[in-house]
Amino acid sequence: MEVRIVERCDDNKLGLCFVAAGYIEIADKCNRCDSIPDRAKVNTFYHELTHSILDTMGETELSANEKFVCCFSSFLTEAMANAYFAVDVPPTPFEGVDPDRDAKTSDISATATDGKPHNPSFIE
Repeated sequence: MEVRIVERCDDNKLGLCFVAAGYIEIADKCNRCDSIPDRAKVNTFYHELTHSILDTMGETELSANEKFVCCFSSFLTEAMANAYFAVDVPPTPFEGVDPDRDAKTSDISATATDGKPHNPSFIE
């Protein structure tokens, strides 16, 4: 799914999803706001992604339920913003597991060389 940052979306919306075309538009400006904060753009992305997933699954009635989509996408935004993953997790749950080593490294957060936790949406 391609993400396009546009100056304004149709009908002055924060975002739109175009499932058949394979992209999501996120507005840079809306109404009288000259610049939408990045955090709001991220939330809008997950909101439109939720619509896209539900529509692709054939759940058009659920996708049309804005209360559900807003609530679900807000939880998803927070979960992804706070999700950290260990870099050295074994490829399968039991393959290569060393209980002594894993007991010492059970914290699933990973720290980058700059001392900040990794955010999975920016891991290369």
